[in-house]
Amino acid sequence: MTARTRTGGAAALVLTGLTGLHAYWARGGLWPGDDPASLGETVVGPGAELPPSPAVWAVAGLLGASAAAVATTTAMREPPGLARTMTRVTGGVLLARGMGGMALSLINGLDTRFGRLDALLYSPLCVALSRGAVLAARSAQ
Repeated sequence: MTARTRTGGAAALVLTGLTGLHAYWARGGLWPGDDPASLGETVVGPGAELPPSPAVWAVAGLLGASAAAVATTTAMREPPGLARTMTRVTGGVLLARGMGGMALSLINGLDTRFGRLDALLYSPLCVALSRGAVLAARSAQ
């Protein structure tokens, strides 16, 4: 197994898990919170309301499409151009989310639960997933 297949496969697997988590939230799930307010504080930010269910379903759909694109690009020696392009876009979007989240956490401080989780988990995970997607797409050329 090559670094490309390990990294791309891991990224696709994590993206699939995140798809499921967002679908769970879209159906009204509250973990890791106890109620909508605590879930919003944990995953959206201080004082933020949860997005409406259709918006969360849209995110779940985009994550699922990203997982499929990364998996396809990773698994095939000559992946279709669309899958490779979607994998590159996934890498770019996740990198922007990761770097933007880190910058905002530094600007806004780490004194909230969301700020700490964003700086220590959410943003670094986005950067790592970005790296996996970019490696899968680059190596598939």
